[in-house]
Amino acid sequence: MTNAITTPWSLCTEEFSSGRAFDALRRMREDEPCPMTEFPGVRPAWNLVRHSDIVAALRQPDLYSSAVGGTTLRDQTPEEATYNTSLLHVDPPRHTKLRSQFQARFRPGALAPLQAAIDAIARELVTSACSDGHVDAVRDIAAPMAAYSLCAALGVPASMRDYFMRLSALMLADTTPDPAAVDYASLRLPAELLHVFGGSPSRAMMRLLRADSGERNWLVPADQDGDGHAPPEVQDLLVILSTAGTGMTQNCIVTGIRLLAENWARFSANPCGLLGNLALLAEEVIRLACPLYHVRRTVTADHELHGQLLRRGDKVLLWLYSGNMDESVYQDPGEFDPGRSPNPHLSFGRGGPHYCLGAALARMEVVGVLRALLEEVSALRVLGPPEMLASNFVRETSRLPIGIG
Repeated sequence: MTNAITTPWSLCTEEFSSGRAFDALRRMREDEPCPMTEFPGVRPAWNLVRHSDIVAALRQPDLYSSAVGGTTLRDQTPEEATYNTSLLHVDPPRHTKLRSQFQARFRPGALAPLQAAIDAIARELVTSACSDGHVDAVRDIAAPMAAYSLCAALGVPASMRDYFMRLSALMLADTTPDPAAVDYASLRLPAELLHVFGGSPSRAMMRLLRADSGERNWLVPADQDGDGHAPPEVQDLLVILSTAGTGMTQNCIVTGIRLLAENWARFSANPCGLLGNLALLAEEVIRLACPLYHVRRTVTADHELHGQLLRRGDKVLLWLYSGNMDESVYQDPGEFDPGRSPNPHLSFGRGGPHYCLGAALARMEVVGVLRALLEEVSALRVLGPPEMLASNFVRETSRLPIGIG
């Protein structure tokens, strides 16, 4: 039994911020691809660290369940298992039925008409940043880019998008691993929004989707009443969109800004080369961003993997970040290669039923910001080290000072 990552689990945040955890994952890929790790206070967990093993697990929800035990290291209580029935915590066929209610709206073809609007949002934010000269890439570009683009996809009026961003932050604050890191003062709702805030961020979000609009939003069912209530699956989707669609997407965007800034001298002489391959560039950014370090599954039947017997009820961590760094899949995986192809990264999941619902929208946003930077910016540089959220689960940049002009 290998204790490959420092315990207790609460201390692992230091391992990730220092990079030592990445070295441990590399050693596991090389020497012991399915070790079990002990964690004080919770049951031990198996660790899948190779790209092929992770993909196989994602594609077998009947063997590696999201519904049994939940999707985080800590086991769900029986009460949580009863009520936590969002897309993230159910398996097919129930997952398939829930997802089908919303999936068509987030397919690339359905989102394609939004590209012009998303590009305009990116240019607006980048132009504003250029006028300031020195900005926080998270606060001034990535966070509003993610929120405003999601507003465009959901049909939220532009006049309400800053309120939407504040509500998203409130919803994200409920899920952050380090609530003390949340600046609640900045989330204070303005007086003009108090009439839609009913004490629940998801209820307020539902009301906001209908604000200033004579027509019902596509997310609001036809029998929606006026008090902000909605079916559980709609409220669950709002939570997912407002956390993954803002916090996780913004990390992909800020990673792209950082990578361009760090390599500006290398690429600025020939920006057309990058502009001609924005799709490949965006995929490489998303691979290196990898907003979740891992996802958890629970074994539903005894089986053997790499000589280890995994028993029914065992906990398994699928290390998405490790899969993105697998040397058997990627040459020089730690290097930023804007023309890398193929690039079968796991940042959005891969091949399984839980593949990120908003992946196409996130790609459009990353492409929009990269295009705006390459077309509008004459200089881009990092002014200080990025500040990372203290977490062993969510990979999120909380601050990145950059010089832009």
